[in-house]
Amino acid sequence: MPGMSIPRSVLLATRVVLSAAILLVCCGTSAGQSRRAARLLEKGIKSSDEGDIIGAVALFTQAIKADPGYYAAYVERGIAHYGLAEFAKAINDYNQAMSISVADPALFMNRANALSRSARYGEALADHRRAMAAGLVATDTLLYNMG
Repeated sequence: MPGMSIPRSVLLATRVVLSAAILLVCCGTSAGQSRRAARLLEKGIKSSDEGDIIGAVALFTQAIKADPGYYAAYVERGIAHYGLAEFAKAINDYNQAMSISVADPALFMNRANALSRSARYGEALADHRRAMAAGLVATDTLLYNMG
């Protein structure tokens, strides 16, 4: 159902990591492209925070076009797709982010939530376990999210 709110657990698990990731830029792009991508990402986050999730997706997509290796843009766009109940798109964006950097265990929780909403419970459970192993999810949260 479009316009649904993004679960606070998804936002919190990712925003802490992204506050640092906004400053990082993946290799292979010019400084101008990277600054442009960072500005678009910031605008997208603001749009999302103001409730314009569709507008945020467009801005995150522009950031990705400006810098195809911009990890934070894929994560934020995944969160936005999740908020629009576009779970397959969210999963794809989380997968793309993971292909850029597997160092963020919060992505496992985000992807697990999208997988669960897509009735892909076995995969969701595996990702929740990875998030738990990193200390990101308590057992009661896992059980609640799994229904």
